[in-house]
Amino acid sequence: MPRATCLTQALSGQYILARQGNASNIRFGIERGTGEQLKAHAWLISDNHVVLGGSVDGFAHLVDHGSR
Repeated sequence: MPRATCLTQALSGQYILARQGNASNIRFGIERGTGEQLKAHAWLISDNHVVLGGSVDGFAHLVDHGSR
């Protein structure tokens, strides 16, 4: 999807994986050391690998939401 947010991409990916019988988690995090502006990110994890969401370096893990 053009210009889809990281959350939209993760939700779509999770739906596709679930339809194929694969478990996944959407991981939510915030960027470390951003000063006054909070920057959040969501990425999709399956089998302990990042499937969607690009590089997660610099983000502190907050919580997972998934279909384990």
